Amino acid sequence: MKKKINAVLFALFAAVMVAGCSGPNINTAVSPAVSVYQSYGDKIPGRFALYVNADKMQDTIKPSGLPPCYIHSYPVDARAQFVASTQQTLEDILESVELVNAPLDRTVFDSGNYDGMVVVEVDSFEGDIRIIPKLQWFFDIGAEAEIIINVFIDDSSGRLFGATVEGDADDTGYGAVGQSVNSAMKESLRNLAERLANSARLRK
Repeated sequence: MKKKINAVLFALFAAVMVAGCSGPNINTAVSPAVSVYQSYGDKIPGRFALYVNADKMQDTIKPSGLPPCYIHSYPVDARAQFVASTQQTLEDILESVELVNAPLDRTVFDSGNYDGMVVVEVDSFEGDIRIIPKLQWFFDIGAEAEIIINVFIDDSSGRLFGATVEGDADDTGYGAVGQSVNSAMKESLRNLAERLANSARLRK
């Protein structure tokens, strides 16, 4: 009986410790690319289907190099925000973009509904939290985020375009975790948009 009570108490203690190590869910915002450098004055012509795989934009950002539970870890779910950010970014680059729920087979191009299929997938999403010493007994919280994206564009003849881009960001102070994720999204999508917008092959 005593062993059973001890086991229950240990389980409760472990649950409290785990809960104490986790901070609140981090809110992120739709963050499309801005100030995209383009060598052309118009959008890429054609009607494109867009599929975005943002599954990896859900993770827990944990502090590195610190004892367990020294500061909180923070759950982040930016999947919906990344999809919306990608769509808004590409609407400024492509003449017509329609979001679809799954990649389309190349045979769909024969129907004339689309001129190309754009697939954007998050290859990796990583974050870090650190302590920044200030005055004695005072410190600030810093956060970093990095996002790597793969993009592919196909038409009826095959692969038109393929690239891997990344974006990273660093922020400090209140809201640093969420701001770093937002800024990394914006930076990675800006790099993606510049690669697409300045591709001569996509304009043939």
